[in-house]
Amino acid sequence: MIFRIRFSKYGVVKFIGHLDVMRYFQKAVRRSLLPIKYSQGFNPHQLMVFASPLGVGITSDGEYMDIETEDTDSDGNPMTEKRVNEMLSLSLTEGFEIVSCVKIPWAEGTKHPENAMALVNGADYMVSLKDGYSLGILNDNRDSLSELFNEFKSLPEITVNKKTKSGERLMDIKPYIYQAEFTDNGHCPGQFEPVGIVHADTYEPGIRFFFRLSAGSAVNIKPEPVIEAFLQYANVDYNPLAFQIHRMQMYKDIDNVVSL
Repeated sequence: MIFRIRFSKYGVVKFIGHLDVMRYFQKAVRRSLLPIKYSQGFNPHQLMVFASPLGVGITSDGEYMDIETEDTDSDGNPMTEKRVNEMLSLSLTEGFEIVSCVKIPWAEGTKHPENAMALVNGADYMVSLKDGYSLGILNDNRDSLSELFNEFKSLPEITVNKKTKSGERLMDIKPYIYQAEFTDNGHCPGQFEPVGIVHADTYEPGIRFFFRLSAGSAVNIKPEPVIEAFLQYANVDYNPLAFQIHRMQMYKDIDNVVSL
């Protein structure tokens, strides 16, 4: 049986990397006594797959992992979505929280369903200006900031210096920015789900940007270069330390807004 678990990562644990998150959940699963399946061979490991690594310092309410379990636990109780949620939740510490647990249909003898990692093709992000930082005169003139942002996202091209494994190259990311909104602490635009910002940090400036971007193995656009390009357009110096990134949700069909 395969279960897709959506979880939050917030607070001080935002500073631990992806490999540590993997090790954390491996230990949490053992503590929970979940009857997880193991791979075959000389070095068996838990059948657990994460959708997409989250950068250090980034919080999230939209992380996903797939786990494969036996049909029943050691006491013979059937493994259900509710049962998996309860068992795993009890073994988690502050900074991690289960948002949902869904059983992935898979009949024995049929093709194994695609895992969460292979499905991702889009993601929602919220970018907040932290306390102690400023956007200059735009901080006190939200109308001008909103107007500039609307002008920016209407540009025919948004060219950034995209870093790749082979180096850097100029890239027009406009086709991969599906939605972009500017708002404040009190609002989450209607097209972005409110549950995605439950554990997002709130800052005094109250300046938030929401993005729906291409993600996954094909084209992966992070929110940082988008913000940097906007600030360049607005003639404001970009300081990467001034912004807190929060991943809200991931999608397997970005065109029809279908989440994992």
